Amino acid sequence: PAEDAFYGDADIQAILRLNSCFAQRDSIDLQIMEGLLSGSSYESLAERYFLSVSSVRYRAHKIYADAGAHSKSEFVSKLAYLGRSPLG
Repeated sequence: PAEDAFYGDADIQAILRLNSCFAQRDSIDLQIMEGLLSGSSYESLAERYFLSVSSVRYRAHKIYADAGAHSKSEFVSKLAYLGRSPLG
């Protein structure tokens, strides 16, 4: 069926996974994601949001995993591939 072809498409699966990832985030995670996308370090994000560096690192790795990425660079690449940032 055509629906199977649509949902079986790798690009569609990537979009759906990112959508699910963003839908699961709280406001702190969204701020961390915005900072990561703008090139901020874990240390600067921790200071900005009054969190420990390990807290920021933990949240970032959860974000990456939920987005199907294994690193910050892979996460950013996935968003760049889609041609836009869902945050702005």
